[in-house]
Amino acid sequence: MPARYRTAVSARERDQHHRGSFMPALMFVVLLLCAWEVAVRAFNVNERLMPAPSTIIHAGFDDAPNVWEATRITALEVGLGTVLALVCGVSLAFIIFAIRPIGRVAIPVLIISQTIPVVAIAPLLIIWFGFGITSKVLLVGLFGLFPIVVPLARGLASPSRDQIDVATTLGASKWWILTHVRMPAAAAVFMSGLRITVTYGPATAATAEFVGARNGLGIYLLTAQSSFRTELVFVGAAVLTAMTLVLYGVVALAERIAFPWKAVTHASHQ
Repeated sequence: MPARYRTAVSARERDQHHRGSFMPALMFVVLLLCAWEVAVRAFNVNERLMPAPSTIIHAGFDDAPNVWEATRITALEVGLGTVLALVCGVSLAFIIFAIRPIGRVAIPVLIISQTIPVVAIAPLLIIWFGFGITSKVLLVGLFGLFPIVVPLARGLASPSRDQIDVATTLGASKWWILTHVRMPAAAAVFMSGLRITVTYGPATAATAEFVGARNGLGIYLLTAQSSFRTELVFVGAAVLTAMTLVLYGVVALAERIAFPWKAVTHASHQ
């Protein structure tokens, strides 16, 4: 079979698989929203307690300037925090791999950091760095660090001794082994860790904003709650959910482009 034809078949299989896995979830959400709308209207539910989806959508459009400004602030915090986690996480993973004693200290510290609630660390960072975005960026970066560092460090160490010995016997340098053996072996698990990191970001930033901020989706939710605008609480929650899904989708798309064989292999086992 010609290579071009195999590539086209693989791409088609991959697209069909992802469309097939996406459609049931989309249909479920649509049916859930329809049932929600009908139930609220049929049972005359007090919309201060449970507004209909149509009411939530209208409220979101009516309050669009405030929603946009809050979303912009939180998205900036999440974006900068994710970049911080990425840069520090990749650097630390390579250091842990290269200097094993550091790993024996750093990894337990990272594990402990994940057990501390966001609401316990956020007040300290706000005291130290103020109510601006800096404290939120640092918090997003801190909680996004672990899913990047540990998988990447383990992925770099995953090639077997036989693989390394064969490459060394053939005259490969340590740099060549790192870039052509270890890094490709770690790339897939690194992307999986990055997916986890980006899904942590919006919720972490919003929680930090609950504790103290000038603007953002966390403040938007608190304001809506304090004014008993239930429909706006749903708007804020929906925007946070959408932000998380978009970030996850971007990383998943990048992973499919970089490692197309993973999607095809997974589809073949369905």
